[in-house]
Amino acid sequence: MKNKRVVSLLIAVILMITLLPATPVSAKAKTKLSAKSITMTVGDTKTIKLLNSKKGAVWSRENEHIKILSETKKQVKIKAIEDGTSKVYANVGKKEYICKIIIKKKKFPKNTATPKPTIEPAIATTDKPIPTVTPTPKPVVTPKPIITPNSNSFNSSEAEKNVKKEVRIINNKIVVFLENNYSMPVSIQSDCYFYDEKENVVDTGYSYLFQIEPNMKGALIFNETKEEYSSYELKYDFFQSFAYINNKSILGDIKLKSNDIISDGEVSGIALTIMNQSNFDCSCCTFLVNFYDDFGNIVDTKMETEYDIKRKEKEVAEITLPYNSRTYENIKYSSYEILLSTAYY
Repeated sequence: MKNKRVVSLLIAVILMITLLPATPVSAKAKTKLSAKSITMTVGDTKTIKLLNSKKGAVWSRENEHIKILSETKKQVKIKAIEDGTSKVYANVGKKEYICKIIIKKKKFPKNTATPKPTIEPAIATTDKPIPTVTPTPKPVVTPKPIITPNSNSFNSSEAEKNVKKEVRIINNKIVVFLENNYSMPVSIQSDCYFYDEKENVVDTGYSYLFQIEPNMKGALIFNETKEEYSSYELKYDFFQSFAYINNKSILGDIKLKSNDIISDGEVSGIALTIMNQSNFDCSCCTFLVNFYDDFGNIVDTKMETEYDIKRKEKEVAEITLPYNSRTYENIKYSSYEILLSTAYY
């Protein structure tokens, strides 16, 4: 009887234990970064940490808008260098974790900001003055070409009247689309002056189109200044090119053929085959590349040049895909066109 009581007691205890609610098991925390997105100001520093991982990370950055100051297996310290966007990558084994970095310009109070030097205009005109810059000028990396007209029949004023100009701002660039309706080839150089609200020059730009044939299209392209400006002005000069003493052109014998470059299953560029079908060596060939979106709007444009294409031979030029010049992110496009502008021997 005593044994039966002991057995009954044990059974009761076991039943009580099995009926107790189960203690929840805490789920293993997922590996992640301490932030998915960070907003910084130029000059700021931030630390990004790798959380919930026994393994260490290999850190890297997307572009030079940020700088990696120091790193360990578990964290990285970065500094904002330039306004725009960037990314920090943490590679842990085969997995990659990303933190987006948004960098803003550093703002100074008006009463403490360093004033920009005043630039006095040198020539008074009815249009906006082209001033003479009194501070130390920026070093000129590429000197402007010295162009001398070499034909009495070429008329600069007539050329300017008959070259159609259309100015657009595309992908942070000032683009002047040109169409030569003049009877002779034309060389064009242009200066761009950026003005603040008081019409002081804050920056200048320069672009040169080596040659545009009659009935052909081309472009002058200026990158927008990083200085704050309220307006800009373009000044043009029109010349007959020194390379066209006798207007010798082999345009009709230059053929273009393009195809996409596929890398890892994606388009990484455009291969342009330039075929010289003439009996003369082609010294220079220039062409205009326009990228379009689904609605037929130009999302990017560029002028390209290829030199020294032997007779009856071909050369392949690689055209890079469009990307935002400030964020370095790819620009989506649906189609492109390549227009021949110049070909001479």
